[in-house]
Amino acid sequence: MLTLGQPATPAQVDRDPLEESVMVSVEGVRGLRERVAELEGRCSRLEYDNFVLESEAAALRRQVEAERTERAYYHRFAIGVATSLNLVGQVCDEVMSKAQREAMAAMPFGSTPPESPIPPLEIPRFLKAGPRRDDETGGA
Repeated sequence: MLTLGQPATPAQVDRDPLEESVMVSVEGVRGLRERVAELEGRCSRLEYDNFVLESEAAALRRQVEAERTERAYYHRFAIGVATSLNLVGQVCDEVMSKAQREAMAAMPFGSTPPESPIPPLEIPRFLKAGPRRDDETGGA
């Protein structure tokens, strides 16, 4: 393309405006093709990243569901243990009451039961410590 103040080269003098317009268009198409190739590569990377993220999300959803199921299992287990312990306590109370009634019935009429203090209950060492977490026992 000729501009003011620059000397014309022989190649520029022989070109017509249509030829120059075609060359500019060819350069524009080349630039567009390069940009399309670049965007296709970027799109492929984004599709791959999307696939990886969707896979991770699905794995995390499965893990959450498994942990939710496990939590529900242990919750039901704890309720069962608490119910059993409540029943054991009721049985113990009933046995103690029955033993007391039988002891009172075996005593002669008009006598009073001996007043002796109840000895202190010795709590086993493992119950005094309470439950241990894995990090306190070295993972065992």
